[in-house]
This record gives sequence, structure tokens and C-alpha cells, in this order.
Amino acid sequence: MSNILSTIFWLLIIAICIRSLSNFFNLLSNLKWVANKNVSYKKKSTRATDEEFIICIPMLREQRVVSETLKYFSQLNYPKDKYHIVVVTTNKEIAEKTRMSRFLSELAGDVSQGKALKTIQDRYSGLFPFDQLRRVYEKYRLESYTVVFKKVKSIYKQLPTTFNLAIKEAEIINAHFKSKLITVMNYPRSQGVMSHQINYVIKKLAKYKQSTNSIFAVYNADSRPNPNTLRNVAYALKEFEEETGIKPNIVQQSSLFTLNYSKYSKTFTGYSLKAAALFQTKWTLVRELTRFRSQSRSVITYKDNFISKLFNTKISHCVGHGLFVRFGILKNEYLPTETINEDLPFGFYQCCKGEPILPLPILENSETPDTLKGLMNQKRFWFTPYLQYQYCRDRVLQLKKYRSRLEVEILTIQAELTGFIWFLQSFVLFMPLIIGLYLHSLSMIALWSIGLLIYWFVPIGLIYTNLNKLEDIAGKSVSKTDFKDYILTSFFGLYILLTHSIGPILCVRDFALAKFIDKPITKLKTER
Repeated sequence: MSNILSTIFWLLIIAICIRSLSNFFNLLSNLKWVANKNVSYKKKSTRATDEEFIICIPMLREQRVVSETLKYFSQLNYPKDKYHIVVVTTNKEIAEKTRMSRFLSELAGDVSQGKALKTIQDRYSGLFPFDQLRRVYEKYRLESYTVVFKKVKSIYKQLPTTFNLAIKEAEIINAHFKSKLITVMNYPRSQGVMSHQINYVIKKLAKYKQSTNSIFAVYNADSRPNPNTLRNVAYALKEFEEETGIKPNIVQQSSLFTLNYSKYSKTFTGYSLKAAALFQTKWTLVRELTRFRSQSRSVITYKDNFISKLFNTKISHCVGHGLFVRFGILKNEYLPTETINEDLPFGFYQCCKGEPILPLPILENSETPDTLKGLMNQKRFWFTPYLQYQYCRDRVLQLKKYRSRLEVEILTIQAELTGFIWFLQSFVLFMPLIIGLYLHSLSMIALWSIGLLIYWFVPIGLIYTNLNKLEDIAGKSVSKTDFKDYILTSFFGLYILLTHSIGPILCVRDFALAKFIDKPITKLKTER
């Protein structure tokens, strides 16, 4: 038994070390690429204004940020007659408000009993924006149930819709610029997800021929891209075409995830969420940028022969924020709605066609969830595409929208392998420790510690020391960093590593329940 466990231990340690070294070299390469490209783009992209942009921002229950978001995007450093902002809300918000009202009584009871704020936020996320939920809690905590219920019912009834707030803010901004910079649309159905809202906008705009050559961009309500992003996208498209002779249609802006990093409390939850922000930033700088750079280069070297297809077929993906696509492609294809998440499948479809997905070296910065429950739900639904790639493969083959059948098979394997690695990641990282403890082997525990050091602590330290510089590239340095914070956050990161595979496990459970007892899978939004 001990021999078998020892063999498993060494196999896992070797896997961790190989992955760690690969990650480290990718991290160094991408940090250098981002820094050098940023310097280059600052010099060359200042006059790149030859593209027209449509910026689509889908919103659902975004009362807290809608005004700030529209003000931010209206101040991008790009000619105002060359870009247009379209906010698209949804009737789903109204339907959900009616459905969720039944929880007001329970909320009033919990506030009246003085239950912990964290419990209140976890249990009633989606009922009120987090800041308003906190104000209700602080003002009415321990009041009588009757008083609290009356107050929360009144506040809930008066809570404005995102649509109404967006209309009001758009009128102010349009009047200021004396042009219709912002348009607000409302998806009329009470079902559907973000991709349905975006496709609704695409269908509306497809009626106008002047939209065909525009670049259609998608951002989330919490996105705060560098003010020069549109100039950089215009230049990236131009640079790639001049260097390769291939006209690109897609640019993907990657993201840091530290926009709310300094807002977390100095508690177990706060440091864990900080670690989650750095973990996701590490994924961007280690894996995501590497994929984009590799895939866009492979398109250039592609040849129609077996060897080229075998070695130059590279999977990449798209993300639902910071995505730039030439409108002519979208009006013929739209974003996928046949899968639970639309962004990774959309990237898969474009890879099958041989479309280069250009990485943008100018990063944006995004928020991470405010609760551990929200973080777990986010990972749970981020994993859904990995269980639907076979469906995507079948759809591509059926529609014959691919460059090579062999490439489709290779891309499918690559995509599913990524999901398989994620599913097993926590097991691979911590099983050597369990084996070492079981066998009472200090040497095994020491080797595991070294493996975790090079897998997690070293790259996170490198990211941490470059964080302010990276945030400056994204637009603004917002995170307060110091050595004590790094030590605490990185050690709490062990909890994030330990639980990272729980999201995929929950996702597999959801799919199993959907298949065997017909329980529908509901996509949850990240609450703010």
C-alpha cells in the first residue's frame, strides 16, 4: 500500500513541478510582452481613430453602478462621433423583483433578530444591491419585526429599475455632449441570459448598413477599461493586418481582477477573496494571454497539411467583457444561446473557422465577488462550457463552419483537457500532502511545500510586486499593497487552491440533476 501511495505521490509532485515551471516561464514572457507592448502602443496608437465602435453593456440589477458606468464610458479617450454606447437592460429584472418579493418577510425577520451581516448578504443577494442591503441592516437591526418589514417592503417597492436609472443618466450625458452618445434598450422578455440581451441589440442595429464595418464591443457593468482602449484596439487591428496581410476581426482584452481588492476586510473572508482576485489574475497572466498569443500566431503559420494542422491548431477562447468583434461577423452568427455560457463557445467556433483572436496588451480591471458563496457560484458557471464542448463540436460539424475536420477534433480535445485539469486541480495539489501525512513522512511534506512554493507563492509574489504597474496599464492603480498583506493573502490562497475544484464538481452535479430528474440549470449573475 505504501509503495502505491509513494508512486502516486511522486507522479503528482512531478506534475506540479512541470506545471509550475511552465506557468512561471509563461508569466515572465507575458509580463514582458504586456510592458513592452504598452510602451509601443503609447507611442503609436495615439492617432489610431480609423475604426468606429459600438460598445454594448448588458445590465441586470445594476442599480448601484449604472450611473458611474455610463459616466466612465462616456469619457473614453476617443472621438465622440466614432463610438456609441448601447445599454441593454431586461424585463427579467422586473419579473425577478416580483418573484423575489416573497423573501422580504424572511429578510425582515433576520434583520430584526440581528443575524450577522455576512449571513444577510449571502442569503438575500439579488433582493437589494449590497450597499443598500447593508444600510437597511445597519439602520433597522434589532428593531421589531413589524417595523422592519414595513420599511423593507416600502424601500423594495420604491427601488428603481436599472432601465429607469440608465435612461435618466443617458439623458444627462447626451445633453452634456449635445449628441446621442448613449442609447438605452430593454430586452422585452423575462427569460434568457446576457447573450440574449446582446443579440437583441445586434438584431436592432443590423437594420442599419453603416454598422456593418463597426467594431462591436461587449463590457460588463463593472468594467473600467483604460480610457485609451479604443485607440489601442484600432491600432492592434491595423498592426496585425500590416504584419501578416490577414484582416483580423476579433480582439480580446484580458483582465486583472483587483478593482475591488482594497475594499475587502481583514478577515478570513476578506483575505480569501483577495487571494481569489490574485488567483484569477494569475490565470490571465499565465494561461489566457499565452493562449491568445499562441492562437493568433498559429493562424499566420497555418498550412493545409497534416503536420501543420497537428501543431498549429491552438484553442483559444473569448470572454464576455473586453470582447471586440467586427459587426459583420456578429450580425450573421450572433452570440451562442444554445449553451449556458456564450463566451467560451463563441471562441471555440471562431477557432474552428481559423479566425485569429488578437490579445490586447492594454488590460482592463474587473471586480471579484463580494462573498465566498458568490465566488463559488461564479466558478460553478464558468465551468459549464467544458461540459458542452461536445455539443459545440457537433454543431460546428453539422453547420460545416470549420476550416478542417481534424482541427475541430484537436480543438475539442484541447478544450476538454483544460476542463479536466481544472476539475482535478485541487486533488493534484493537495493529495501529496495527504499522502505525506498518512505515511508520516516529513520529507514528503517538505517536497509538497516546495512544490506549492513554486506553484503559488513565487508567481503570486511576482504578480504582487508588479500589481501597481499592471493596474496603471489597465487605467488606474487602485490596490494598496504591502509585505504583510502579501503574506496573509498568499497563505489564505491555500484555501482558494483547496476549494478551486468545488465549482466544477457542483457544475457536474447540476448537469447530472438536469439529465436524470429534469432540474433546469439556472445561470446566476454576480451580485454587486
